[in-house]
Amino acid sequence: MIITDSLGLARAEPELVRAHEAWTQIVISDNSLREKFNFYIYSRFGYTSEGLKNEMDTYLKAYEPDIIILQVGLVDCYPRAMKKVELAIIRLLPSFLQRLIRNLISKHYKKLTKWRTNRYVTPNDFAQNLSLFRNKFENSEFLIIPIAPAHKSICERNSKFEESVSLFNLILSDIFPNQFCKDIYESMDGEIFLSDGQHLSVNGNKQLAEKVTKLLDIVNSTEKKNKNAL
Repeated sequence: MIITDSLGLARAEPELVRAHEAWTQIVISDNSLREKFNFYIYSRFGYTSEGLKNEMDTYLKAYEPDIIILQVGLVDCYPRAMKKVELAIIRLLPSFLQRLIRNLISKHYKKLTKWRTNRYVTPNDFAQNLSLFRNKFENSEFLIIPIAPAHKSICERNSKFEESVSLFNLILSDIFPNQFCKDIYESMDGEIFLSDGQHLSVNGNKQLAEKVTKLLDIVNSTEKKNKNAL
């Protein structure tokens, strides 16, 4: 089972990544893997570890996965200029006030993200959510894809982003010490991001799919050896 946020989805903006070019689709379309695994994809826009916690009993448990490939954390860790409750209040205001406030936020975005520590999910909650999820699927094997390295274009306007990515990746590696694929983005060639600096380009998707395919081949080989040893 592959569980991802929007990094596992096709998208039309800011540049086009077609459905068959998304890394999730590349992996499940690999004929050699299809002979060994039955795949299910659970990808959601804006998905966080809160989604994992809230949906593990109502939806995710029903898949009964032997292997879970998990790509989550970017939305959790991203430093925000405003809290969710503040944005909700702004949406209740008259349109002209909304535009005024949003223009001010946009103008001072870099300062706001530097001064404030807003995230959709706190580091403590992130760790707790992942622990609950791991324990719920204690009989499943995990492959954990790290949050992608901070792109310089984001760091230029959001100075806390790189630090936040490192912190949340550290939490992922602590919760899944033997399943955290820490080197998966190393040695990738060319530009792996779209112009937004967050989502994977066609090239990035292709290379990530190749890395995940190799990991699944290793998992399959290990399982065969363990069965032969019994």
